[in-house]
Amino acid sequence: MPPVDVEWTSVIGLANRTLTTPALIDFVEKFAPMLPEDVCAYIRHIHRRNGLRNDRLAAQLEEAVVALNGHGITPILLKGASTLATAPEARRGVRIMSDLDIMVMPDEASTAVAALCGIGYDIHDQTPPESQRWHVDLNRSQDIGSIDLQQAAPGPAYLYQNLGDALNHCVPAPLGRARVYIPTPTFQALMLIIHDQFQDYGYWLGDLDLRHLVELRDLSDSAEPVDWGELTSLVSGEFMKNAVETQLIALAELLGVDIPIALRCVALPADFPPAIRAAVDASTLSGHTRASPVDEPSGPQKLPQRSEDRFDKNWREPTGIVVCAKS
Repeated sequence: MPPVDVEWTSVIGLANRTLTTPALIDFVEKFAPMLPEDVCAYIRHIHRRNGLRNDRLAAQLEEAVVALNGHGITPILLKGASTLATAPEARRGVRIMSDLDIMVMPDEASTAVAALCGIGYDIHDQTPPESQRWHVDLNRSQDIGSIDLQQAAPGPAYLYQNLGDALNHCVPAPLGRARVYIPTPTFQALMLIIHDQFQDYGYWLGDLDLRHLVELRDLSDSAEPVDWGELTSLVSGEFMKNAVETQLIALAELLGVDIPIALRCVALPADFPPAIRAAVDASTLSGHTRASPVDEPSGPQKLPQRSEDRFDKNWREPTGIVVCAKS
């Protein structure tokens, strides 16, 4: 049953800000007789319009991959592009996306750029060849989304050191007239967590990407669900383990995903900003018990800023307290 006395203006405002409005369609269809008519109408309208937009993105994606295949490249689809390739048409409108993330191998990068430019794309932005995270943003005037061409998974490369070749965690799949590689649900989940916690600095800044949490929930509920035990086995070091388990706690507490209790312990840094610590204690980590202090590793103390173009892997994991979920 839906909660009573809901301030729907605030709910819709939050959904709009977090780009999760169309994801409310399942809730609306389940409880429509109990919800305000204008709320149902608005969410259905946004979901329908987003579905039309994503249909255009799906066609754009297929055209781009056909061009890449024509040059001997079978790309890996990341994030929303992977969702477009695998979701039933009826579910395409659930996720809002702004671009298409496509990964190619480093020795295929220049050929891939040429292939896309050959079908009308222009380079909007490109990192220098020596960048730690090379990518190219390409767009065309007639398209509604850009292509983010990459040659590595999101986040620092050393976080994937236990995984080996990315293709070992992907499966080949058709995409209309094209051929692609799709990451397994477990690999997709790991990349989303690394993207949020490390590439976007969520682990230090206390940020929470609700849209990606919803995606993680949907991956967990998919026909081939995420293997959370396998996911954590791919994580190397206590530092990365803490960051991953922070995300898993939020996933379990906020969206009710069944995360094994052993995977919901985290070292909460002692020098977290007070406001963030208070918010975490009040919501995400409510009902958890605290255990012993964490040993303090050596290394420089440096909090990454949003403006930085790289991740400082030498930033230490600060002294903190372990927070474990109650069973």
